[in-house]
Amino acid sequence: MQLFFLFIFLLANSLYSQEFSRSISILGTKKVVSNNNTFIIQDFTNSIYEEDNPCMNYYERIEITYTHFDVEISNENYIPLTKFNNPCKIPEDLNFEFTLSQYQKKNYVNISIFPYVKKSGVIYFLESFNLNIKPKSVPRNYNRKKFKTNSVLSNGTWYKIGVNQDRFYEIDKAFLESIGLNINEIDPRNIKIFGKAAGMLPEDNHEPRIDDLEQLAIKFIGNDDSSFDENEKIIFYGQSPNIWRFDELTKQYNHKQNIYSNESFYFLTVNNSPSKQIQTQGLNNNDIQAIDEKNKQNINSFTDYNFHEKETYNLVGTGQQWFGEYFGNINQYSFNLINGEVLDSLFLKARVAGRSSTSSQFDFSFNNQPPFFTLNIDPEISNDYYFEDSEGSTLLSSNLSSYIENLDGDLVVNFKNNGNPSALAWLDYIEINYKRKIDWFSDENQFNFRNNQSVNKFGVFDIPDDTEYVFNVTDPLNVKEQLLLNNDSSDKIFATNLNSRYEFVCIRSLDFGQPQFFGQIQNQNLHSLTQTDFIIVSHPDFLSQAQRLANFHTDNDNISVVVATTDQVYNEFSSGSQDPVAIRDFVKMFYDKNISDFPKNLLLFGDASYDYKNITSSNTNFVPTFQSYRSDNIKLSYCTDDFFGMLDDFEGSSNSLVSDLIDIGIGRLTVVDNIEAENVVNKIINYSKNSFGDWKNKVCFISDDVDEAWEESLLIHADALATKVDTNYNWINVDKIYSDAFQQESTAGGERYPDVNNKIVDLINSGALIVNYIGHGGEVGWASERILGLTEINNFKNSEKLPVFVTATCEFSRFDDPERVSGGELLFLNPEGGAISLFSTSRTVNESSAYYITNSLYNYILESSSENTMGSIMKNAKNDPSLGSTVNKRKFALIGDPALKIPYPNLNIQTNNVSLIEDNLEKGVVSIKTDTINALSKVKVNGQIIDGIENGKLFITVYGKPNNLQTLNNNGYLSEPFEFSLQKNIIYKGKVDVINSFFEYEFIVPKDIPFEFGNGKLSYYAYDNDQHIDASGSYKNLIIGGINSNATLDDIGPEIELFMNDSSFVSGGITDSNPEILAKVFDSSGINTVGTGIGHDIVAVIDNMTNQPYILNDFYESDLNTYKSGIVRYPLSNISEGLHTLNFKVWDVYNNSNERDLSFVVSISEEMALNHILNYPNPFSNFTKFSFEHNRPNQYLDVMIQIFTISGKLVKTLKNNIINSGFRDESITWNGFDEFGDKLAKGVYVYKIFVKSVDSGENVEKFEKLVILN
Repeated sequence: MQLFFLFIFLLANSLYSQEFSRSISILGTKKVVSNNNTFIIQDFTNSIYEEDNPCMNYYERIEITYTHFDVEISNENYIPLTKFNNPCKIPEDLNFEFTLSQYQKKNYVNISIFPYVKKSGVIYFLESFNLNIKPKSVPRNYNRKKFKTNSVLSNGTWYKIGVNQDRFYEIDKAFLESIGLNINEIDPRNIKIFGKAAGMLPEDNHEPRIDDLEQLAIKFIGNDDSSFDENEKIIFYGQSPNIWRFDELTKQYNHKQNIYSNESFYFLTVNNSPSKQIQTQGLNNNDIQAIDEKNKQNINSFTDYNFHEKETYNLVGTGQQWFGEYFGNINQYSFNLINGEVLDSLFLKARVAGRSSTSSQFDFSFNNQPPFFTLNIDPEISNDYYFEDSEGSTLLSSNLSSYIENLDGDLVVNFKNNGNPSALAWLDYIEINYKRKIDWFSDENQFNFRNNQSVNKFGVFDIPDDTEYVFNVTDPLNVKEQLLLNNDSSDKIFATNLNSRYEFVCIRSLDFGQPQFFGQIQNQNLHSLTQTDFIIVSHPDFLSQAQRLANFHTDNDNISVVVATTDQVYNEFSSGSQDPVAIRDFVKMFYDKNISDFPKNLLLFGDASYDYKNITSSNTNFVPTFQSYRSDNIKLSYCTDDFFGMLDDFEGSSNSLVSDLIDIGIGRLTVVDNIEAENVVNKIINYSKNSFGDWKNKVCFISDDVDEAWEESLLIHADALATKVDTNYNWINVDKIYSDAFQQESTAGGERYPDVNNKIVDLINSGALIVNYIGHGGEVGWASERILGLTEINNFKNSEKLPVFVTATCEFSRFDDPERVSGGELLFLNPEGGAISLFSTSRTVNESSAYYITNSLYNYILESSSENTMGSIMKNAKNDPSLGSTVNKRKFALIGDPALKIPYPNLNIQTNNVSLIEDNLEKGVVSIKTDTINALSKVKVNGQIIDGIENGKLFITVYGKPNNLQTLNNNGYLSEPFEFSLQKNIIYKGKVDVINSFFEYEFIVPKDIPFEFGNGKLSYYAYDNDQHIDASGSYKNLIIGGINSNATLDDIGPEIELFMNDSSFVSGGITDSNPEILAKVFDSSGINTVGTGIGHDIVAVIDNMTNQPYILNDFYESDLNTYKSGIVRYPLSNISEGLHTLNFKVWDVYNNSNERDLSFVVSISEEMALNHILNYPNPFSNFTKFSFEHNRPNQYLDVMIQIFTISGKLVKTLKNNIINSGFRDESITWNGFDEFGDKLAKGVYVYKIFVKSVDSGENVEKFEKLVILN
């Protein structure tokens, strides 16, 4: 029997034990990857993958009603294993762990058990056990108060001021006038200062903190009247953003650097009520004399402290750790840290870091005396860990006398590279504690001191004779002035109880120094906001766009939205200082307002950076993210926005961040300026309103190739996800682009897959609901073969077909690197296309963990619940019990709007009847119901849309049976080619009208289908443009194979009309470098798109390069209500400037072909141009049409045509405003009449075409002639 105790400081809500019986069954084996090694291990019920470790643990999450408990495992039943597949070390005793997690105010115990033990050389498996969870009652120790209902900033005039040291500051008449106050209109007795205790906010949600702002006690030095005179001032105690805490274990003070802010901020205001004044406290001489001597302690010394810590280098560009001095060419630095004479002890603590192939060391000495302390650094040259650190301390006490004469000098830090000139080293910090007299040092005007012990005595402090004031600043908001006395020797003293550690400030003159002014603050009152569904925290620069997005969600989704700026949040929740905890406290305020009605989503509107303090140039820290402490290893470090969603009382600590559950959906818009912000909001609104098309039925899985043996798991996992989707969601058409299934090419830049690049570009252009990638990657793209890079990403123009990207790869969407915009961010920020959102990685992830997280995502991402926003999808996936406690899930982020919903087609389409249409000699044309169709069969299908669309358009894709495919094993690391199936061959693609919810369509099955019988698929998508609703469905009970031996004959190929961009194009015309092939085709039997017959694809060839054809089967779509005609559109890209040829070939379903050719000229001139100006007919009598080509497609153009006589007289002006998708316009016609409506005489005339761009104002004009006949 074994016990595990979890200590949490909250009294149980209800006290009863919960008992469970559990059994674990071995399910077989599974393949996992750990540290780039593949292991075949046992799989069992409730198994989860442990971080970078091939061990699998049993994991379960059980709801409980208390937060403090004991757990007992009993009645363990083990079975011996004759064969054991697990490389892990097996313990003799059962290893298990129980932790608390909370989700939306419910408590859970997390059970993690390694179900193996080893006894006498035999390995046993835990087959069953009993679990008993017992509540424990403990005294309540929870002091967090409820949030206030209003902020003090809600009314009045407020001025923000800042300080950076622990000291008293003054505010005089000149300062008040400099910040804009009319000193003649205020009573100095009514001046108030608000703030809160300095330092970073506590990360643990249950730790107490000041809510909103509290008034500071201040002291007015001057006359007690209503005027503020020249020699009067207000003094207040301001604090450094860096704080000190006493360590009860070492009995020393340790500093805590504020990693978020270099200042502490306060808020000044004036109203009609008196301010909180500093009160005087202390014992008088009679009180002191009445104290028994044994209860009295005379104090004339104290423990002073100081530290040095610069933030200059973040060595890996991640995490919270920054370093200061760099020891490279300079190997020695000196620091002056001691104020005054050191009495009897000195404590030094330091942390350093180094990177060297050999061991190195830091020596610490005073004034070049022999070192009294050394920190050794282990060698580090790996690629995983950038540096090794060393932290240590020493206490100089008994041997202090040998240094005493030198302690008032500089502390010298010397780096020794031990003979390795390439060694690198950095100093993190030095801190010291030392005993000194309560006395002035040099010319200081004030100093802090403290009593060293908390004892049940009274302390009598000897202070310098020229002391003017002593203040007790232990509570910085409620400072007290100490009563100063003269003792029997006329020395100044004060006395106080020593029942706690107190902090004092000694002041000898009235020269205090002034705070820095940071501007006037507008009134705000976040605390008064009522419960909301959606919270947006925006950088102030993007507030207008954040509000526009909020308004859209309110109108479109009928949800309540709150928008607040980061400055507003900081003002009310962290006294004006940047602090991520303040953002979470703001969200928690709403979370705590109601027992069950919680906010659903949080949007962080602005980019982030690992640099909180703008140390680096071109920083992007608009809305901060949370950084892990570690900065030595990009694999172990991470940034996460999940931090803002851990809202329960016992969540939020860095120590529990991995296991805490997220209570709210979270997303981020990684914008850095208003242009990006506007573009992103435009994309979101357009996606919500205009995402219609059968591309929404497609999910594509893309896999990296296999460059090492373990990478077979990339294929296995990609195909497992595809199978999961294909099995559970019949309406989805699964596509697969597995790199190793394509021919690899060797280039000067390395191995490449050009066909994969093209497939991905075609996929994005044609549209997909979700694009999923598994494989290697980085900030600039996917795979070492660069199957997706920044060039492709920036050139995507799929604004009407935006996919959601899911990327299980490394760092593709790292959003906190100010030096680079990641590929994932660029996909999202692309104003003309790319992605609508990404469920993606911001750091390096282990492959197996990435797969399990992605697998969890597919438990939710295709569920069309009304509550299933993108934020809730990510939240639920990360909270899924199958993931256990893995740091890798913190490395996944949602780049996008968390309140946005994936626009699943929400209505269903069903097939009612499939029939064969045959010509019968006796009965004529007959329809025969069937479940099997053959090559060259004419098929009719009837169906209907259930509940919704009465009249609309239906898009049909008829797929042949799945093909069994295999990869090529390009790199030879597979034991055999990987086999997979793909149902992608299109038998027919068309569209028909939906009338009264019913539809009907016909097609002829291509001759090229495989004759073997197998299951085909009818895939449907429909939409009603008036109601803006859509539907999807599929039908799989269809057998396809064989051939119709009674098919009619057809030996005539298709008819083709070939253009570029639009149907006004004529061969030889101009285009830009990204033209679109446009072909209109007709055949009485239909067009062959199945793609299984050799050479029978729809093919385009540019410039006779037959070795680089464009296969266009997937880009054909039938015209409305007919299978006989249709259109092919295919976007080309990056075509070089100059003359080009295009050959286009198409086949009908009987394998008859036809082809057409044209030429086109690519013009990429930046100047506006006109070409091929003509009018037709010319000469004319009653009608002519003007046509011209230009190089400004998709732009609004003002066109003016002026007709002149030969002598130059203007007789007619024609005007039009045009926009062309292509480069040719034929919109202006003329009947030969002049401005007065009279027919012009026959003869020769001159006309001028003048074209002006509405956007840029650039213009061009040209002249031509025309002839009028009678």
